[in-house]
Amino acid sequence: MHLKRTNSTDPDFLILVNRLNEYLLQQYGGLQDFYSQFNKIDNIPTVVVIYQEEIPVACGCFKKWDERTVELKRMFVADEYRGRGLGKAVVLELENWAAEIGYIRMVFEHGNR
Repeated sequence: MHLKRTNSTDPDFLILVNRLNEYLLQQYGGLQDFYSQFNKIDNIPTVVVIYQEEIPVACGCFKKWDERTVELKRMFVADEYRGRGLGKAVVLELENWAAEIGYIRMVFEHGNR
């Protein structure tokens, strides 16, 4: 496993976000159209991508929520790599990165499926 800190222009992050969007559309159908407005990824400097054998397989990022808090966004682990602790690794790296910047709290809104 290789972990990379990057930003929202990273091509591998964009590939994973596209897969996430497809997954969410499959899970929630038309309801996802409403939630898509909250999932903008323009100009996010705090993105993590995880690779397995040079293949991007998991990602996540965070955005400022308030002066002390960030919101975890765009968490995704490819189906074939789930159950291996990669999501946990992404969250841990994002928590560490947020703490380095001075944030003390992280929130995460997720679907009910």
